[in-house]
Amino acid sequence: MVYDDEVLQNLCATLGVAAYQGQALSQLLARVDLKGKRVLEVGGSNLPRELIFDLFDVKEWVSIDIIAEGSYQLLQQSTHYQREGIEPLNKASSLIGTKDYLILDGAIEFAGGLPTGYFDVILSITSFEHILALPSALSQMKRLVEPAGVIYTYHGPIWSSYCGHHIWVDSEINFNVPDAIPEFGHLLYSPPEMFDLLRKTFGDRRAEQAVLQIYHQPRVNRLFYEDYLYYFKLAGFSEIEAAPYARREVQTDLQARLQTLHPGYRVFDAYGMSAFLR
Repeated sequence: MVYDDEVLQNLCATLGVAAYQGQALSQLLARVDLKGKRVLEVGGSNLPRELIFDLFDVKEWVSIDIIAEGSYQLLQQSTHYQREGIEPLNKASSLIGTKDYLILDGAIEFAGGLPTGYFDVILSITSFEHILALPSALSQMKRLVEPAGVIYTYHGPIWSSYCGHHIWVDSEINFNVPDAIPEFGHLLYSPPEMFDLLRKTFGDRRAEQAVLQIYHQPRVNRLFYEDYLYYFKLAGFSEIEAAPYARREVQTDLQARLQTLHPGYRVFDAYGMSAFLR
């Protein structure tokens, strides 16, 4: 089945699906036909039924996502979650196959209750950078996908990018605000150096919160581009097709400084990574 990308993007916009989700889905659908497939989504959980069933024509859609009470997705898309419902991951074994759209609250690395080889496709959009136990997560995904199936990830910003800290203190201090945090600052400054820099603009309390998020809180896994490739190889996939996306040129002197501070790493120009794993 050939998907019309213009139709896809227009429907995403109409349904309030984020642009980055539309871009990721476009890349997936250019390579993989979802019609009649059982699909597992790692993270996300907010894609609307109208997209999944009316356009993709999937057979079954299961999403495993960590959904905190009072989180932004529940507040912003309350109608969606009320309609579909949210079930705990520890009930997965009794629920799988009973609904065409199932949202499970939990972490993929604890998905032992789902049947081996059940899914044709596993996809994950901007979630891999948040998975701390990536080897365990990849092991579960490899177990859950059928032998001829595919795992697709589209994730970023990753730690090795200019805004890989991925922080969100408030509307003024977050990874989407240019110059709130110096580009590559998380890779160039120590925690006290970053605190001293930020306090001059944002004050001690907000600077401290930023430093806590950048260097200490488990919001992101702090993996470099090359680390993902290494983990994919260690997981034993027979085919790994990975590519950077949203590349941004790094000046020669800055590239040299980053490589000196982080020996063995070279890919600092990639905002994110997309990969097909088989």
